[in-house]
Amino acid sequence: MTNTVKKKNNSFDPTADDAAWDNRQLGADENFVRVSTQGTEARLDEGLGLQMISMRLPLDAVEKFKTIAREQGLGYQPFIRQILMKYLRDHK
Repeated sequence: MTNTVKKKNNSFDPTADDAAWDNRQLGADENFVRVSTQGTEARLDEGLGLQMISMRLPLDAVEKFKTIAREQGLGYQPFIRQILMKYLRDHK
């Protein structure tokens, strides 16, 4: 697979390339892939107190989350995690 995305600059903006990640222009180049050691993900999740989940949301809701998250300088998944954690704090 050939990487077709031009390098912008050295600064990292997690929201700048959402579409490129979603359509696999970024993150799918085999030249930049390596298999993590066994248990790495589990150790990361345990260390951060996280559990991976999967959920289906309406497409328009995901697009709205992405737009709002981008305005706040966040990726949409961390933004959704913040919303869920705030809801839990507010509804003890």
